[in-house]
Amino acid sequence: MEKTAKKLPSSSSSVQSVICNDDLLIEILVRLPLLSLVLFKSVSKRWLSLIKHAISLLKDDDNLTFRPNLDPPAGLFFTKYTNKNNCESVSYDFVPLDNRIPLRATNFPFGPDFHIFHSCNGLLLCYTSSLELYVYNPTITNMFKLIPKPDNVTYTIDSIYTCYRLAFDPTKSPHYKVVYAELVNGYTWDNVCQIRTFSSETGNWSLCGTQFSRFGFPFIGSGVYVNDAIYWKDGCNNDIFKFDIMNEPPVLTTLRIPLTFDLKFHCECHFFESRGCLLLIVKRDDCSRHFTIYEKG
Repeated sequence: MEKTAKKLPSSSSSVQSVICNDDLLIEILVRLPLLSLVLFKSVSKRWLSLIKHAISLLKDDDNLTFRPNLDPPAGLFFTKYTNKNNCESVSYDFVPLDNRIPLRATNFPFGPDFHIFHSCNGLLLCYTSSLELYVYNPTITNMFKLIPKPDNVTYTIDSIYTCYRLAFDPTKSPHYKVVYAELVNGYTWDNVCQIRTFSSETGNWSLCGTQFSRFGFPFIGSGVYVNDAIYWKDGCNNDIFKFDIMNEPPVLTTLRIPLTFDLKFHCECHFFESRGCLLLIVKRDDCSRHFTIYEKG
């Protein structure tokens, strides 16, 4: 008896079946990196419509049913001072690090009134000449969000640079948080600092009940967001502050550095984040060309 082999469907017909199924295509699109979604908009009007729907699903996905993948950094912003006599008169050049980004997509709508001072996983924290704070998403054109001021707070340019941090991880939540640190009673010797947190999910500021030494206040502006927490050093003690923003209310704790490593004996000390790891880079003196890198376990 002669057996007949079953004919397997060709790969081209399988691809065609996927392309013709809008629901299946959207299921695939919401799992792609956002940069890929933006670039695929130009495929056709149908794809443009599908991608707009996919992006709207990501925006409204509070439970993160669709977990997007992250691209590596797509580019760098370089500050250009347009007036030598006015350091607040700036413009920005965007240098793409990904050859998929067409040149026409690099002209983001920054006017002379906007200043970038912090970024986190693709979102930019900006302020204007009138000292208003905005969060800007360069992936979605003209996506600016005004951040309301905390109660009883008066901004200065110095306080904006030294007191604010942005926290955002799109693989865990579509929402971001803005962290603001302030001195409770001005610059007195025994003063302490407190932290307020703005949530894009609630649109409100909340106050962290734990306070910390004023000696750590100047360093929160160089804090680094890693794995749901912001880390910065204490300027007096051999400590590192950890502000866990995923708890509600957020929790501030102190991490002790091993006695074999003393921050006070290093002239430079900076935190960095790399692929979910917290790195501490230090130099022992100004003349040294060598530095040491510590990784938090």
